[in-house]
Amino acid sequence: MCGRIFQIHNIAQLLQFAQTRRVRNVANFNPTYNMGPTNYIPAIRHVEDDDNFQEYEEPNNVEQEMNQSSDIEQQIEEQSQEVIEKQKNKRGLDFFKWGFQTKFNLIINARIEEMHEKHTFKPFLDKKRCVIIADGYYEWNKKKEPFKFSTNKPLYLAAMYTDDDEIFVLTRDAFGEYAKVHDRMPVLLEDDEIDLWINPKVGFFDIIDKKILNSQKKIWGQVQVTKVAPYVNNIKEKSEKCLITLEEYKDQQFKNGIGKFFQKKQTQTTQETQEPQDKTKEKITKSLDD
Repeated sequence: MCGRIFQIHNIAQLLQFAQTRRVRNVANFNPTYNMGPTNYIPAIRHVEDDDNFQEYEEPNNVEQEMNQSSDIEQQIEEQSQEVIEKQKNKRGLDFFKWGFQTKFNLIINARIEEMHEKHTFKPFLDKKRCVIIADGYYEWNKKKEPFKFSTNKPLYLAAMYTDDDEIFVLTRDAFGEYAKVHDRMPVLLEDDEIDLWINPKVGFFDIIDKKILNSQKKIWGQVQVTKVAPYVNNIKEKSEKCLITLEEYKDQQFKNGIGKFFQKKQTQTTQETQEPQDKTKEKITKSLDD
């Protein structure tokens, strides 16, 4: 299904991941550990001449903006020429409101294999494809237990956007380990598929079967599945606590709750055991004195 993601990188880093300097709707930028419907999320899209994109200007405190990350700085140096090449492909970083509001409901995701069958989605098939940049996403199993899906690098999720700056995620049938959590999962893209996906001159039907929905792609073997604490269930919880594993959560609960109780009882028992011993010693001492 995919109704929550997390994205905590800054603008400079997102532009680096998108391999562009063009940005739009930057005022809507708000990274958190728990993004859901109606939140604004970053996406890569094709830029037209009249789309009102601006060239990003780095702030004076560039080092702070980059979180003083040597890894990111190294990426910038290594990929500078690649960034210039991607500019020619008219990539842009945009921020869209998650959820396509129709007359009847709010669509946050759609089945990619059914897109062509529904009149609602036909205007987006070729002209409105984009790619969400996420650090990972969350999913719930049938027991309503949350799981985190992530790798050691950003994930690129196939999506579509509207003229009203709305966005919805595309999903596919889950398989392998992912299907044990939920029967649907996002359509993930490889780095070299981004330009292909956002290119309006490439037909939707020309790429989804052979390329985009290929289950043998490397990305599928890189996504790790981790059971996390219930903090993420609350959309108002935006902190790093959303990434805490269930094991870490249980340890915290034990230490702060019943574990504290048992520790107190153990201390009391030790003191009670110690007191009779002390009194016995006192009696023996008095007897010897007599």
